[in-house]
Amino acid sequence: MRPVFFFLLCLLLHAGAHAQTLLQDAEALREYFDQPDASDFDQRLIFNWDALDARHSEIMRKYCIAKDTLTTYWVEESFRDNVFLLVERTDQNKVLLAGFSKGDRFEKNTAGVSASGFSVSTLADGLARFLVKRTKQELSLAFFDEFKETVRNDRYVGHFCPFTQAQLLRIDSDVYQFNDYLESLREGFTADMTSLPMSLETFVRDESFCQGCTQKEAGIVLADMFHIAQQMVNGESPVDMISYLADPSYAAIQSSPETMPVLYNMAGGLRFLNLMSESFLNPNSQDSRMPWYTSKEIREKLKDPVLLRIYLGLLWQKAGDIQFLDDSGEQKTNLRALMAQANTGGNLVANWRRSIESMADLTQATQFSLRSSSGTDGTTADDFFAYAQSVTDILQNINQMGKTMLARQKDIIPTDYIFLMRHCNSLYFNVRQRNFAGAVSNVIYCLNLIGSEKEKIATLLKYANFMAAVAEANTPDEMERAIEAFALPPGSSRMKKQPGQFAVALNAYTGLAGGWEVLDGASKGQNFGSVAAPVGLSLSWGLGKRDPETKVDTLKSGKIKIKVREYGSLGLFVPIIDVGAVTAYRFNDNSAQNLPELTWSNILSPGLYLTYHLPRKWPIAFGVGGQLGPGLRKVTENGLEVDRSGFRYGAFVAVDIPITYFYLNNRFKK
Repeated sequence: MRPVFFFLLCLLLHAGAHAQTLLQDAEALREYFDQPDASDFDQRLIFNWDALDARHSEIMRKYCIAKDTLTTYWVEESFRDNVFLLVERTDQNKVLLAGFSKGDRFEKNTAGVSASGFSVSTLADGLARFLVKRTKQELSLAFFDEFKETVRNDRYVGHFCPFTQAQLLRIDSDVYQFNDYLESLREGFTADMTSLPMSLETFVRDESFCQGCTQKEAGIVLADMFHIAQQMVNGESPVDMISYLADPSYAAIQSSPETMPVLYNMAGGLRFLNLMSESFLNPNSQDSRMPWYTSKEIREKLKDPVLLRIYLGLLWQKAGDIQFLDDSGEQKTNLRALMAQANTGGNLVANWRRSIESMADLTQATQFSLRSSSGTDGTTADDFFAYAQSVTDILQNINQMGKTMLARQKDIIPTDYIFLMRHCNSLYFNVRQRNFAGAVSNVIYCLNLIGSEKEKIATLLKYANFMAAVAEANTPDEMERAIEAFALPPGSSRMKKQPGQFAVALNAYTGLAGGWEVLDGASKGQNFGSVAAPVGLSLSWGLGKRDPETKVDTLKSGKIKIKVREYGSLGLFVPIIDVGAVTAYRFNDNSAQNLPELTWSNILSPGLYLTYHLPRKWPIAFGVGGQLGPGLRKVTENGLEVDRSGFRYGAFVAVDIPITYFYLNNRFKK
């Protein structure tokens, strides 16, 4: 006989299923029944499928004995005497109904299960899962609390996280509100990461943040390159980028004094580049991604030597206000004079044509890569990278034009600054690809280059990498892993640590325990060490005193708030059960199937501990005392390891997890 293993039928299901006729129900269930088993003398059809959906589950419900909650056992009972259909369960053939994963397994009434379906195993496993989750949340919330305070109070982090800062200002201090804001925080993270180039530009230009940065050549170049990177992120045209770099009203490089000869000459070269860019504009183009003539079109036009000379003459006319310093940095030369000097060579026209055509090749490469990276379904990372690099290639071509067209031997833009430009373009590429961790690395590199404060950069790096990880997450699981990786919401444990607070709570601790244990019937004791997860009643007193220097901190709503010094809390803890073995198992594998059956003797563990809880945000507690050791020692995939019970004396260090408070009273708030 090949009967099936049946599961729980319980969901809010299709209302339309009740309107079907019996024949329609039979047709709907046809695919879920196999042919009769030859060994079954009744020749009943065998129910055999592994994922009954919601609509068909409702159909099955119609033919079961009426009951508010349908269990596996109850469904079997409903079909037990059916001479045509066989609906049974065995451990060899499992059927999963809608609403249950393949890892779920529920046993029929056995030892430890009441008629209502209550099971010690279910209680222990559910509690262990809860403690694993809450342990991560308590540690996580301590990190988030520190993060919130840093974003609010640290000007460095606050400057680079304006959207996140705005979100955090709306978050209530209650830990349980955190999950409601996580998605909006993630959106804030993403907005801040996307605006990184602009934040960097304003950072470098602001003396209160980056003192002296605008007086350094690297700082001046970075300010403009960050602006270009943000223009690229915003999807602006490369024509606008070149125009920005040539505009004395906006570009920092264009304001460089003669005492900075390198930047002074860069400014002249960028204005010359802008003249070339404007001369290549195609007024008939209907595509904003193709603003210039193509390279082929420019080559065809400049084949006419007369047209070429007219072009150069008009370029000369526009170059009157562009000047360069000589290699000594003392003598200024007008661009017109340099063009006239270069005009003495016999191959002048040919050299200038080659330079113009080379520039045309680069502008064409830029606009083609811009069109490829404009966000279509076929856009790849290579398209974005090619566009980012092509913009730098145009800027780098200033050096070639300087040598060919202006007869300059030295590069107008030094190699170091070309590298810096490519690094800023890499920032665009990483932001555009949502590789925010890579973008943060670009930021840190640039800030180190201009000598920003190392300690503040380290703090920024810590939280920026966290924000990048959360912003890059595409699913809840990825977001959870990102949070766990950085220390996962100060939880309710802070309430008991407020100075003057007396609290009575149902409490759990999850951590490590060690000490001395004497097993029942043993002649001598032995050392023990284990994962501890006791659950019981706690009484605690918040430690602290009024600050003598500032007795009254604020006057709000008619109540005087006294400023106090916090020292944590001291308390007594009476454990009732200990699910440490199950918790250790769930930390290792939280998706495994349900546990084998347990009895109360496996987890019962009464005792008494003196506890101390660290002050402020960290939910860490220490305990010293004794308890009856739980019989359950280890849970594995192969089953349970149960030993004799005994009494333990020792200590634990654990995460403090108040489950619910029965009583809270603070004498300092009266």
